[in-house]
Amino acid sequence: MNRRGIALFLAVAMTLSLCVVSVLAAGQTEETPVASETQGIAETAAPDTAPAPESPEGSAEAAEPAASGETQSSPVGTLSFDNLERRLREGNCNLLALDETIASIEALDYDEMYDDLRDSLNDIADAQWMLIQFGMSDSYTAGTLKQSYQSLRATFDSLKDGELQQDNADIVLQLRNAQDQIVKAAESLYVALLEMDINRGTLDRSLTALDRSIQEMELRYELGQIS
Repeated sequence: MNRRGIALFLAVAMTLSLCVVSVLAAGQTEETPVASETQGIAETAAPDTAPAPESPEGSAEAAEPAASGETQSSPVGTLSFDNLERRLREGNCNLLALDETIASIEALDYDEMYDDLRDSLNDIADAQWMLIQFGMSDSYTAGTLKQSYQSLRATFDSLKDGELQQDNADIVLQLRNAQDQIVKAAESLYVALLEMDINRGTLDRSLTALDRSIQEMELRYELGQIS
């Protein structure tokens, strides 16, 4: 059923993307007549007045703050505590694998699963009845069918009572908690690295001060100021 759920999820995602593309195309198509009608009204009202051309410098200055804002909000090749979680969720293999597992569980169609299990149980029951008619109720095949029926029946009852849905919801919650734990662990590691970097800077300054003290003592020794 996981494969069926994944296929359903991909189909829904593809349908949504096609809907977005069609909406954007429809929006562009609707905007074109409005622009032409507005231009016609402007030409009729003032035929001798030409619109002032837009200054390239103005457009460049208008575009520059937006570009600089994007660079400041998400600089390329840098890592900070603010963008750590976003970069992890976009590029960490463990988090992406958990996302796929969550999506496959959430895409399950329980109604379809219910119908499939009911049909399978009916097919197994028909096969068992045929074996009984042929006097093969004690055969190995009959035992295998019985085990399969009991297993599917347990799953069917669990699905009918809502236990399977609740179990899957609990699994999704656990997977999301696992994702949050990975993010929190990465943030804790990031803070620890920052503290180590600060301590390294303090040690470097201490060593530099010690080197200066040693040089001063050596110079005073050479001058005979100290024994």
